[in-house]
Amino acid sequence: AGHFFGFQEVCVPDKTLLCLAGWFHRSSDSQDGRKEAPPGTEDALVGAGEFLKHSSDSKINEEEKEFLSQYVNPKYLDEEVISQISSQFEEDSFVELKDFLVANELKKHVKYLFQLE
Repeated sequence: AGHFFGFQEVCVPDKTLLCLAGWFHRSSDSQDGRKEAPPGTEDALVGAGEFLKHSSDSKINEEEKEFLSQYVNPKYLDEEVISQISSQFEEDSFVELKDFLVANELKKHVKYLFQLE
């Protein structure tokens, strides 16, 4: 399947907002009716095996929650909230998550990355 992600910083008076957007689409049909993956898909999936081992039903363990809570608002790491978000995404094909990222922690990393350039 093809995919696109965009990440941008939006500046408004007294506030900086981070916007992350993306979408996925199915593979195109080949002439004989088979689903055909777009060029480069195989290369993009190298190393994805470990990720694919986790089903959509798998739960986030405590170690993962602890790590993710540095960057993601902890309220979004609650299993019930994750389930609600998944249901909403399945129904609406999008979700809007207010205060999803822990901006202060990410800001440190972004500044560090810019210093490396």
